[in-house]
Amino acid sequence: MSGTFGRFRPTLKMASNARIGLRLREQFGRGGTEVGVRRAQQLAERRELEPSDIKSMYSYFARHEVNKNTTRYRWARSRTRRPASSPGSCGAARKASNG
Repeated sequence: MSGTFGRFRPTLKMASNARIGLRLREQFGRGGTEVGVRRAQQLAERRELEPSDIKSMYSYFARHEVNKNTTRYRWARSRTRRPASSPGSCGAARKASNG
């Protein structure tokens, strides 16, 4: 992200990952909160982020990192034979982080 006066623009990779998450939500007809969908749209469109937005995203991913240690997450990865970084491997946090 390139900083300008305390604002940041999402990278192309972030925008791409957000579009993947939005497509998955559309495909399966579920997933993500209203706040999460708005954030994904913001990232997909590469609109500028405030430092508070980045802090909020960091906190979200930190809280949900533990989800990767669950049986369900490991089971879904083994059933799909997809690495954790591939689209569609499991869960809302997975969709959001694409990782």
